[in-house]
Amino acid sequence: MFKRFSRFSIISLVTSTSLAFLWLYTNLDFSSLNSDSKSFWDSFVYLTANITGYVAAMLFVWEMFFGVRYLVQLVTDDLPWVNKFHAFIGKYALLLALVHPVLEMIVYAQNVLWLFIPDLKSKFEFQVTYGRVAFILFLIIYLTSALLRSKIKYRPWLYIHYLSYPLMFLTFIHALDIGTYLNKYVELKALWFMMLGLYLVLIWFRLLMWSGVTKFKYKITDKAQKGKDIFLIVLKPEGKFLLPKVGQYFYLQLKDFGEAHPFTVMESDETTGTLIFGIKTLGSFTKKVSELEIGSIINVDGPYGVFTLEGQNTNPKVIIAGGIGITPFLDLVNKFKSPTTVFLHANRHLDEALARNALKSQLGNRYIDFVSQDSTTGESIINSRLKPKLISQILGSDNLIHYNYFICGSPRFIEGVKDMLNQLEIPLNNVYVEEFSF
Repeated sequence: MFKRFSRFSIISLVTSTSLAFLWLYTNLDFSSLNSDSKSFWDSFVYLTANITGYVAAMLFVWEMFFGVRYLVQLVTDDLPWVNKFHAFIGKYALLLALVHPVLEMIVYAQNVLWLFIPDLKSKFEFQVTYGRVAFILFLIIYLTSALLRSKIKYRPWLYIHYLSYPLMFLTFIHALDIGTYLNKYVELKALWFMMLGLYLVLIWFRLLMWSGVTKFKYKITDKAQKGKDIFLIVLKPEGKFLLPKVGQYFYLQLKDFGEAHPFTVMESDETTGTLIFGIKTLGSFTKKVSELEIGSIINVDGPYGVFTLEGQNTNPKVIIAGGIGITPFLDLVNKFKSPTTVFLHANRHLDEALARNALKSQLGNRYIDFVSQDSTTGESIINSRLKPKLISQILGSDNLIHYNYFICGSPRFIEGVKDMLNQLEIPLNNVYVEEFSF
């Protein structure tokens, strides 16, 4: 079996390949710092301009790698952490990508326009122009992602983000053509070509995933509406099938060369491979899913995620779900419920509570509905939003710290519940939340 890498191993690999270019500082003549300080600092700025460009390119390739879930799952199951690490290295790649052209501008005593205006008059300027175009593409991606993301719809933003692939191609050409130090040090050149190879592999796998070739075919065999905007969908494999662990999720792609979105599997059958999903209609993609007819074929890949791993035992646990956030927990209750399992399910209306009867039959009065916009009465139904005081009353103030807490729902719901648990002085190590890597 392929051995998964630890977080430390992944961080070490990214750091070592990126910071290898700091070796170039050995070209500095530190003895001239006192005798000819201007020459020393000119050399330092020149070297730093080169190093920041090299390191930024390394980090961008790794960032692209961590965005290809099909390959990442070979390295680690911890996709939520990978998603955070992906964003983390992206910040440093961004900073260095901005510093590199500015330092080059200083080295060559040029003005700001030199960074943007193509110049094909000489071989050197032609080679620099590769970098100029890459820098312009980089700024387009940065501005639409960091500053205009809230004003741009998801699909246009996603398509703009794909400009990172031609950006990196131009970066590799730019550095190979003009990279004096790459030609001087065979070790660094080998590393550069290794990352170029990884970049080409990433493009290949992206295309394969987009085409649907790497995915499993499933047929919709049943659909059922549950509440105003929630529906269940049952998928049966057309041949080989995928088996999830408790709490894992899949990506659904409605057609070859179409976009894919993640959904947590509610239930699965180990014998037939049947998957059941609970989906809330929130945008155009989920609306398209809801409109698919029985018999439609879709692409499925996964499973991904490690959520609820710490709850896959009989230890005391509190499950807190907001609406459709119930989906990761059904298998968890089926396989790992105990007399100390408590389920708090928050919805606006009672008819939106998926699998309510099944959960009540398993947990009894330890399954509790919180209904905020109904005046429904009944056993274990509370007509209220979740509140710290109510959580304390249900669990008992003396027992709060003895539970592990598992939360899934909208980002606002998750943050709200985390704040409530913080008010109740629940240790952070006892709190686990679902974080999709999408």
